[in-house]
Amino acid sequence: AEGIALAQRQGKPLFVLLTATEEDAAAFERSVESSEGLKRALTDGGIFIKLLSSSEDATNLRAAYADVSLEPALCMISAENGALLLSLQGREKVLEDAAGAEEAVG
Repeated sequence: AEGIALAQRQGKPLFVLLTATEEDAAAFERSVESSEGLKRALTDGGIFIKLLSSSEDATNLRAAYADVSLEPALCMISAENGALLLSLQGREKVLEDAAGAEEAVG
């Protein structure tokens, strides 16, 4: 909820990384560090938060966006209207393809 409010105040999209494990979150962070464009998109171009799938916030995210069904998932949510603008799902798309993720969110 805090991430959404911050994104709305700043007028930037909200990027949400949904993972089942801390290890997947760490793997994504390594991918981001290796891709300057992706890092810039997530930090300068939006508000970035990480959610473990077992959290209440993750449950609420999946309830609001039924299309988010695979983990890990990287979602981009509009600050203006809360619409799901982008959803990359599955290990290959989120953790192993930094260039593809950079192109999608850039």
